[in-house]
Amino acid sequence: MKAIKFSILLYTFISFATACFASPSIYITTRWTQGGLFKLNMDTSQAERIDTYSADHDFTTLGQYGSNHLLAASYAGTNALMIFNEDGSLATEYETVYNSVGAIEKPNSDGDIYYAQYTQATVQLLDIQTGTSTTVRSTGFGYAWQMALRSNGEVYVAEWSGTRMMGIDSGTTISSSGWALFLEADDYGNLYKNNGYNIIQKINQDNTVSTFWSDSNIALYNLAYDHAEDVFYGLAKDNSTGLLNLYQFDLMGNMSLYLSNITGLTGGYNGNPPQLYSNMIVLSNDIATVIPEPASLILLALGGVGILCRKFKSLK
Repeated sequence: MKAIKFSILLYTFISFATACFASPSIYITTRWTQGGLFKLNMDTSQAERIDTYSADHDFTTLGQYGSNHLLAASYAGTNALMIFNEDGSLATEYETVYNSVGAIEKPNSDGDIYYAQYTQATVQLLDIQTGTSTTVRSTGFGYAWQMALRSNGEVYVAEWSGTRMMGIDSGTTISSSGWALFLEADDYGNLYKNNGYNIIQKINQDNTVSTFWSDSNIALYNLAYDHAEDVFYGLAKDNSTGLLNLYQFDLMGNMSLYLSNITGLTGGYNGNPPQLYSNMIVLSNDIATVIPEPASLILLALGGVGILCRKFKSLK
């Protein structure tokens, strides 16, 4: 009976550990020739292209749409907003005017989509029922770029080659320093953007700007928040080794290596490597079920030893 109870306890512990050690589901888009949608294989560190298009894409943004879809904006070529299933198959495509960039699902709507126009520096709202777009905000920026949803429900758009961010509803402008390669948000009202490739700036709830992370030995290309684990992930090059790695950041700005030597990405704009303008997302409801191999071995070994010990005691 004790052995049975121990087995039940061990099973419960393994189930809990599975959730704790589950790998995140990370998707990446790249730009221009041979650009596309990729999923990162956590076992092999290989970025595997999963979109089924034969044509190349110029994806400039990637975000979650609904509970289990991906939303990507294509700047050129297809000139569209594309909604993908988790396996990379296309669910829906909406044509837009040339140079659509940042895109995000409008909060508390029926799936309508905000997207930014690059050169016009406006924010458009796409009505998915009619397929028509209307201008909801003229930013006054030189160029518009990435978008992020703050936890207070307001969407912000960042300026390309500039220092500003603007709330779409309120029109509130926040100034920082450095141009926005990415714009991200956590669940606590904070925004995050880069200042060059080796600094992440944090815009607090009161819109004050501080340095969240800095490392001159690292070239960081994107940032994605994992709502389930309350951490960030980013693709970055280690300048000392030249390797493209996946790093994890906690909410205090501490960085740790998560996966080394990421390979498989294709694309790249204007002769740059594909990761330079890549965009990344952790699909927060996509629950992985794989425990890292060392953890599996340790759990199985402990369970086996425990059951054997109890078995021997019962024979005495």
